[in-house]
Amino acid sequence: MIESGRERYSPSKLKGVKRTVVTGDPDPDMITTAHIERGNLTLRTRMRRFTRLASGFSKKKAYLACALALHIFAYDFLTVHSTIKQTPAQASGIAESVWTWADLFAN
Repeated sequence: MIESGRERYSPSKLKGVKRTVVTGDPDPDMITTAHIERGNLTLRTRMRRFTRLASGFSKKKAYLACALALHIFAYDFLTVHSTIKQTPAQASGIAESVWTWADLFAN
Protein backbone atom coordinates (compact mmCIF):
# COMPACT_ATOMS: atom_id res chain seq x y z
CA MET A 1 0.00 0.00 0.00
CA ILE A 2 1.38 3.40 -0.92
CA GLU A 3 1.33 5.90 1.90
CA SER A 4 0.22 9.41 1.25
CA GLY A 5 2.34 12.28 2.51
CA ARG A 6 -0.14 13.01 5.29
CA GLU A 7 0.27 9.66 7.13
CA ARG A 8 3.95 9.29 6.43
CA TYR A 9 4.98 12.73 7.67
CA SER A 10 2.40 13.24 10.36
CA PRO A 11 3.41 15.03 13.58
CA SER A 12 5.10 13.03 16.31
CA LYS A 13 3.09 11.77 19.26
CA LEU A 14 5.84 13.10 21.57
CA LYS A 15 4.38 15.84 23.79
CA GLY A 16 7.40 16.86 25.86
CA VAL A 17 10.79 16.01 27.29
CA LYS A 18 11.82 15.84 30.94
CA ARG A 19 15.52 16.44 31.63
CA THR A 20 16.87 14.22 34.38
CA VAL A 21 20.34 14.33 35.89
CA VAL A 22 21.86 10.84 35.89
CA THR A 23 25.24 11.65 37.40
CA GLY A 24 27.16 14.70 38.58
CA ASP A 25 25.79 18.16 39.28
CA PRO A 26 25.22 19.90 35.92
CA ASP A 27 23.38 23.16 35.44
CA PRO A 28 19.82 22.07 34.47
CA ASP A 29 19.54 24.93 31.98
CA MET A 30 22.63 23.69 30.12
CA ILE A 31 21.60 20.03 29.75
CA THR A 32 21.60 19.15 26.04
CA THR A 33 22.44 16.30 23.71
CA ALA A 34 24.09 18.58 21.14
CA HIS A 35 27.68 17.55 21.95
CA ILE A 36 26.83 13.85 21.86
CA GLU A 37 24.92 14.20 18.60
CA ARG A 38 27.79 16.15 17.04
CA GLY A 39 30.22 13.42 18.08
CA ASN A 40 27.93 10.78 16.58
CA LEU A 41 27.73 12.73 13.31
CA THR A 42 31.51 13.10 13.13
CA LEU A 43 31.94 9.39 13.76
CA ARG A 44 29.39 8.42 11.10
CA THR A 45 30.87 10.72 8.47
CA ARG A 46 34.51 9.78 9.08
CA MET A 47 34.16 6.03 9.56
CA ARG A 48 32.85 4.08 6.61
CA ARG A 49 31.75 1.31 8.95
CA PHE A 50 29.02 3.54 10.42
CA THR A 51 27.57 5.05 7.24
CA ARG A 52 24.23 3.72 6.09
CA LEU A 53 24.13 1.19 3.28
CA ALA A 54 27.92 0.99 3.17
CA SER A 55 30.03 -1.88 1.94
CA GLY A 56 32.83 -1.12 4.42
CA PHE A 57 31.61 -3.22 7.32
CA SER A 58 33.33 -5.29 9.99
CA LYS A 59 32.77 -9.02 9.87
CA LYS A 60 33.59 -9.40 13.56
CA LYS A 61 32.83 -7.22 16.56
CA ALA A 62 36.50 -7.30 17.56
CA TYR A 63 37.47 -5.71 14.23
CA LEU A 64 34.86 -3.00 14.72
CA ALA A 65 36.12 -2.33 18.25
CA CYS A 66 39.72 -2.01 17.02
CA ALA A 67 38.74 0.31 14.16
CA LEU A 68 36.70 2.45 16.54
CA ALA A 69 39.56 2.67 19.05
CA LEU A 70 41.98 3.79 16.33
CA HIS A 71 39.50 6.39 15.09
CA ILE A 72 38.99 7.81 18.58
CA PHE A 73 42.75 7.91 19.14
CA ALA A 74 43.31 9.76 15.87
CA TYR A 75 40.50 12.21 16.61
CA ASP A 76 41.64 12.96 20.17
CA PHE A 77 45.44 12.74 19.94
CA LEU A 78 46.50 13.28 16.30
CA THR A 79 44.03 15.80 14.89
CA VAL A 80 44.53 19.47 15.71
CA HIS A 81 41.07 21.02 15.85
CA SER A 82 40.71 24.46 14.32
CA THR A 83 38.42 25.83 17.02
CA ILE A 84 40.70 25.02 19.96
CA LYS A 85 44.02 25.18 18.03
CA GLN A 86 45.19 21.92 19.62
CA THR A 87 44.10 18.33 20.03
CA PRO A 88 41.31 17.50 22.50
CA ALA A 89 43.85 15.50 24.52
CA GLN A 90 46.00 18.62 24.88
CA ALA A 91 42.99 20.76 25.77
CA SER A 92 42.01 18.37 28.55
CA GLY A 93 45.58 18.11 29.87
CA ILE A 94 46.07 14.44 28.98
CA ALA A 95 48.79 15.09 26.39
CA GLU A 96 51.49 17.74 26.24
CA SER A 97 51.94 17.67 22.45
CA VAL A 98 50.38 16.29 19.28
CA TRP A 99 51.02 12.56 19.10
CA THR A 100 52.08 10.57 16.05
CA TRP A 101 51.24 6.99 15.09
CA ALA A 102 54.78 6.07 16.14
CA ASP A 103 54.05 7.44 19.63
CA LEU A 104 51.02 5.15 19.90
CA PHE A 105 52.90 2.02 18.91
CA ALA A 106 55.97 2.87 21.03
CA ASN A 107 53.95 2.82 24.27
